[in-house]
Amino acid sequence: MSQIRISANWLVKIILLALCYFIAARFALTFAFHSTNAVAIWPASGLAFVALYKYGKSIWPGVVLGAFFANLLSLDTLGLSASSTIIIATITAGGNALEAYLAVTIVKRYNDDREIFNELRNFKNLFIWGCLLSPIASALPATLVFTLFSGISVYAPTMFLTWWIGDILGIIIITPVFLAQLPLLKNFYNSKKVAEFLLLVFLVFIYIFLLAPLPLPVEYLCIPLLIWSSFRFGVWVTSLFILAFCMGSIYNTINETGPFYQGTLNHSLILLALFNITISVTAIILAVLMAEKDEKVNLIQASENRFRVLIENSPIAVAISRDEQIVYANPCFAVMTQYTNENELVGTRIYNLLPLNEHGQFKILANRSKLNMLTDVSMQIEALKKDGTVFPVQAVITQVELPDGRANLGFFTDLTEQKRNEQFVYAAITEWENTFNAVKDGIALLDTECRLLRCNNAMMRFTQSPESSIIGESFWDALPGIDKVEAIRAYEEMKRTASRVSIEMPIGNCFWDFSYDPLFAENGELRGVVLIIWDITERKRDEKSIIESQHQLHDIIEFLPDATLAVSDKGIIIAWNREIENLTGFGAEAMLGKGDFEYAIPLFGRRVPTLIDLIFRYNPDISQNYLFVQKDGDYLFAETELSILKNQKRYISCKAAPLYSADGNCVGAIESIRDITAIKRAESMLLESERKYRELVENANSIIIRWNKYGLISFVNEFGLQFFGFEENEIIGKDLLGTIVPIVDSNGSDQAVFLSNLRQNPLAYVHHNIENVTKTGTRVWIAWNNKAVFNELGELEEILSIGSDITKQREMEEALRSSEKQYRLLFEAAHDAIFLLDDGIIIDSNQSAGRLLGLRREDLIGQSPLKVCPVLQGNGLKSETSIRERINNTLNGDAQFFVWTFVRQDNSRFETEVSFNRVDTGKKFIVLAMFRDITERQIAENQIQNGSMIEPKN
Repeated sequence: MSQIRISANWLVKIILLALCYFIAARFALTFAFHSTNAVAIWPASGLAFVALYKYGKSIWPGVVLGAFFANLLSLDTLGLSASSTIIIATITAGGNALEAYLAVTIVKRYNDDREIFNELRNFKNLFIWGCLLSPIASALPATLVFTLFSGISVYAPTMFLTWWIGDILGIIIITPVFLAQLPLLKNFYNSKKVAEFLLLVFLVFIYIFLLAPLPLPVEYLCIPLLIWSSFRFGVWVTSLFILAFCMGSIYNTINETGPFYQGTLNHSLILLALFNITISVTAIILAVLMAEKDEKVNLIQASENRFRVLIENSPIAVAISRDEQIVYANPCFAVMTQYTNENELVGTRIYNLLPLNEHGQFKILANRSKLNMLTDVSMQIEALKKDGTVFPVQAVITQVELPDGRANLGFFTDLTEQKRNEQFVYAAITEWENTFNAVKDGIALLDTECRLLRCNNAMMRFTQSPESSIIGESFWDALPGIDKVEAIRAYEEMKRTASRVSIEMPIGNCFWDFSYDPLFAENGELRGVVLIIWDITERKRDEKSIIESQHQLHDIIEFLPDATLAVSDKGIIIAWNREIENLTGFGAEAMLGKGDFEYAIPLFGRRVPTLIDLIFRYNPDISQNYLFVQKDGDYLFAETELSILKNQKRYISCKAAPLYSADGNCVGAIESIRDITAIKRAESMLLESERKYRELVENANSIIIRWNKYGLISFVNEFGLQFFGFEENEIIGKDLLGTIVPIVDSNGSDQAVFLSNLRQNPLAYVHHNIENVTKTGTRVWIAWNNKAVFNELGELEEILSIGSDITKQREMEEALRSSEKQYRLLFEAAHDAIFLLDDGIIIDSNQSAGRLLGLRREDLIGQSPLKVCPVLQGNGLKSETSIRERINNTLNGDAQFFVWTFVRQDNSRFETEVSFNRVDTGKKFIVLAMFRDITERQIAENQIQNGSMIEPKN
């Protein structure tokens, strides 16, 4: 067996397994066969298999220990010798452990640690190896050793059969209870499923307790119930019902009732075990098959859901057709054909989406599909949108087998953009050819050695040679007067940087510009060069002034802090600065040179006239796009709200002005745009904040006052005016002192000094209570919270004071102090001794208690009353027990009155009358204990009783 690693956890598992195995074995051995230790029902085998399967095979010694002691106690009653008993118990225990060890080892090997009851092949391994074959390792050696040492061989075959069947049944009924997967609670959320489960439980109950005990052939009535459970509630629930049926039938058979009792208990139990094995295996197989089917159905549904999500979110248009009608289309297909949604396409004939010239081709495909001859077809066709627009489509059509029959699956790609690009490329090539020869600048194509491959007409004029005579020559050899060294240097620089390089050089009286543009193959290698030469003499002449002018204009517009654009008088965008790029997200390269109200798209999402167009002509429709439009001379001002900018609601402020040429004609317009969203939001938040502040201040149930560093009141809220009884005009601008603050308070203090200190050091008076006065002269107490407001120089500007009326609180505090004073006077003046007890401890005592006991009050506080009590009272009861009982009764509401013995400091005892009463402190109950010395009274009573009272003299 496997190597054992000893640890505390391992030992605990061994002990628990041995204990559980021992209990199960002792229970089963009460039904042993004919004075042997063979049992027709052995649940301990299933328990051992479960333990080793779940917690590891290394705990097999627990099986040995439990089986050994269980068999030892059982065999000890058979009259065998001690040595025979020990040998039989040892070999039997080893066989029990070997059975579980082999079963777990083989089952795990074949199942790869998978769940046993989720697939039929896994359960098959358990049944064959764990139930049928592994028990032989226990039954055979146990039978042989018992026969050998007991001398009883006549029962050997029956003993082996009984043992083998008992182990099989134990594994079959116990294993699924602990190893099958528990059903999910969500499966029982359905009220119908719960009702069905309760009905099944009720029928099982009827069968076990009413039908099964009858001596009638009703044993097969449990089979429909188990089949029902297998199909509807899974392996685990079914295993519980199997266990219930087995336990019920065993109980009835043991009590000699039911259909399985055949006269002898062992024979009856074997018959019962065979029947239970049959129904258990049948029911579990059905439940496993249903679990396997449900798992496969779930996998198929999950796969279908994943496929549907994939198709529904696919960027490719997908459609399924059958009998020339569309049965499914994904959202992309609906978007491509401009239908409202994919459901609108279902049921549509394919030919409704095709122009007439495509019908014939699709009829051929339809006929091939009906004959199951359709293979993968890829073709370019024309299709119709919902509005009748014809557009090109790339279609890939194949035949697929669906659950509801064969169908045609099509994948479609809109080729409109591709066709447009192809036309554009063709037009561009043609245009390039024409431009190449028509351009006045010289253009030549060079190979990697800088040899001429092709020239345009202008280049041939520069070389003063026909194209045929210069093709193949180095271009610097073909151009007269060129600086060859400089030309070669520029060419090498172009190759090194793999980017365009331009040089300017004079030839004769003219200036020429030479530009090298590299051409690269797909693999990144240089395959040629484009050389462009043009006469820049005039440009050089005016270049400085033009560049300076352009730079100035560009810099002015580009670095304006506001988003700025400019258009020509034809509406062509001629300026688009950085800020408008940041505002709209549209770059200058994409916008410059565009017309037809292109500049309105980033702002309004459509081509509409904007404020800049009002410069050229006024249009009321344009002004409707703005919250307002204001004109000041040539300038226009406007504000509007947009929702398209950065997908957020934005507020912008616009300013437009005309651009004039030198002769005074309007040649364009310029518009600056400023994002004022933050300003608008700040204004809105400020207004809202002021509104909320005003509501808070006016509706607050507190006094709110603002006063300046001179003590003059600048604001009082409505609550404060009503509280003090002033009208607003009676108090605003007035000094605090003499209005709501008395000049002298009730204690005679000068309040002017207090206010002066507060203004000089406001941080020291953030919180304070002060006596105030109303208009009618009523003195009130206010708890003030002060907030000092300072200016930029750190000087006090004003103080915001928020106050709460605490007059009643002050009055209550005064009353409480007075009450406590009176209580203390009564408490100390009482003639009787008084204790206050909390949790059995003295928390207070009066002077009478100290005098009576001969102790100071400080010596009593914090002590138990037992300190001044004897161990035993006069009635013989312990003081500790008696006083605890009386305290508990008092706290439960039962007042106590009794005689009690105390001990003074000098150890002298005296009797007292004691009363315990419960006192509610508001937080908890405590005990008020009052006691009075009755020693003299008892002496007098004793004298009267004894007749020894001295008669008074006449």
